[in-house]
Amino acid sequence: MREVSFVKRLKFDFNGSVTKRALVIGDADNDAQNELVCANLQGDLAIFKGRNPNRYGYADHLGMVTACAIGDLINSGKNLVAAINMEGWLFIFDVPSTSTTTTRSVPATATTNNDGPHSPNANSLDDTRGLDTVEDASPIEANGERKLVSIYQQRMPANCKELLLADLDGDGQNELIISLTDRVLRTYKWIKIGPSEQGKFVGLYKWEFADQIGSVSLNPSRHENCKDIVVAQPGGTYAKLECFDKKPISSSRSNSHHSEGGDPGDRDEVRTDYVNKLTPEYHQLALSQMRNHHVSTEVLGNIQDGKGSKSCDLIVIATLDGTLMLVNKDEILWSLQVDHQLFALAVLESSRPPKPRGLPQSESTCTIVPSLEYQQSESNVSSTEQKSQYFVACAWNGKTYIIDEERNYLRFKFDEAVSAFTAGNYYFDDSHHACLVYATFNNQIILYYDVLLDSIRPIYLLDEIMNNIEYEDLLGDLHELADKLGLPDGLDEQQQQQTAGDSVQEDNGKTLRLYKAISEILYNLTDEEALSLRKRYD
Repeated sequence: MREVSFVKRLKFDFNGSVTKRALVIGDADNDAQNELVCANLQGDLAIFKGRNPNRYGYADHLGMVTACAIGDLINSGKNLVAAINMEGWLFIFDVPSTSTTTTRSVPATATTNNDGPHSPNANSLDDTRGLDTVEDASPIEANGERKLVSIYQQRMPANCKELLLADLDGDGQNELIISLTDRVLRTYKWIKIGPSEQGKFVGLYKWEFADQIGSVSLNPSRHENCKDIVVAQPGGTYAKLECFDKKPISSSRSNSHHSEGGDPGDRDEVRTDYVNKLTPEYHQLALSQMRNHHVSTEVLGNIQDGKGSKSCDLIVIATLDGTLMLVNKDEILWSLQVDHQLFALAVLESSRPPKPRGLPQSESTCTIVPSLEYQQSESNVSSTEQKSQYFVACAWNGKTYIIDEERNYLRFKFDEAVSAFTAGNYYFDDSHHACLVYATFNNQIILYYDVLLDSIRPIYLLDEIMNNIEYEDLLGDLHELADKLGLPDGLDEQQQQQTAGDSVQEDNGKTLRLYKAISEILYNLTDEEALSLRKRYD
């Protein structure tokens, strides 16, 4: 197992216990710069911005916050911050940027008394108060921190564990996805009431699963501008929900006999009734019979295929027993087994110049089972730039695995146990930086940045020489040197006879011969022979 050490990091102090869904990276204040948002079970929420160790904004007395989200929750064209606690209270915050004026239009604020969200005056599911213009309730304190006040509160079902935001049905408006600990998944949409911008979240769909929900992710749908929901189930399995898959169930023809003018037969109208496919589509993977059926599972969608585009079927799955898989529907493309309990998945993307393909990586403590059908298409990769995608899996003890789509991998040893983990692009020093974020049990959040390497493939000297046109002369000299040293081809006489005319096998034999030549130069030449060669090639 190859390991890497990251030394560039930022440290933020944040007291309390952070759950794995209450640590997110996103543009919280609509300034095109990503911030870090975190919340704890003690009812505190904090937003960190840039290198500043102090909180950019904070809120308190929110209850046991279990999940956070950043996005356009009410379809107003601007990002808001959402936090939900164990009792089901959803809090929405409008985070002001450094250039925000003191007056803004936001949803109606919750009651300003000290009774908290459980007060009868707080917004509930039936409350119809809407958008009002209010004074900025986030004054800047002496240390530069802002006290945030929720602009909207609503009572949701209790025992929430995860929040997601996506346009599921392609109508251009986001839906709020809530995962519950009682095996239930619900979706909501912000609905405006009346001519003004008053509104509330209204429930759309509800699914109840047979087993506990591990995590929830999103995948591109077969329908344009839509998303599918991917739900992790115990035992390394998952279910997919297609919220927009309309199928015709009946068709009828009607004539407009009562319309004015013209032949009624010329105005036949065909009306087709449709039904949505809302039944979960379960995928029982082949390996599910070989492991504990009750082991907790995590899923990750929005995965690129070998052509560099988002796939509707590729899913990354991690289980608590240390199994990491890339699957396509029911087919396991490759799997990786580690000795640590994986509890979180994330993805990192970057644009890098193309690199020559390396030789297969030798395995030691890990086992990779590849599928020959999953190969990256080189013909669709730009000659000047290609987009790299990395899957990041984190264990409770801090061990972090970074894997690319070609099944090359690295391990990073974070030196503490972690309660939450995420990855993304965090903004500071005038640019976004790919980062790994860990919430520890010591009241700290550690952010490692500049963690994307040029390539995590193993790099071999001979591959660099053979794949780089600048080294053509050197490659010829190596062949000449192999002749002078009397090195045989990599294949014996019997193999040479069997593979006569097979260009692939002949190339493999020449490659092995070059390996021997380089090894001879590095390890076996005497000082006199090395001096003679140096004079020959100087």
